[in-house]
Amino acid sequence: MPRYYFVLHGPDGEIHDDHDGTELADKTQAFAYAERIVGELKEAGGYEEPGWAMYIRSGSDDEIALLPFGYVFQHH
Repeated sequence: MPRYYFVLHGPDGEIHDDHDGTELADKTQAFAYAERIVGELKEAGGYEEPGWAMYIRSGSDDEIALLPFGYVFQHH
């Protein structure tokens, strides 16, 4: 299975790299995984400021998607 990396970018330019990555079947599952993680982070708090985003990269370091936190709705 391919490995995907989920890198957080903060509004002030800070980067939280994902050094381990996660094995997932395909890009569709990687995007769904990213949506779930962003939703959980927003629910936990501390990510209200505009500008937070998650980049999804493949193992070959290709950028697959950019997921702005404002795009993901919290589930209550």
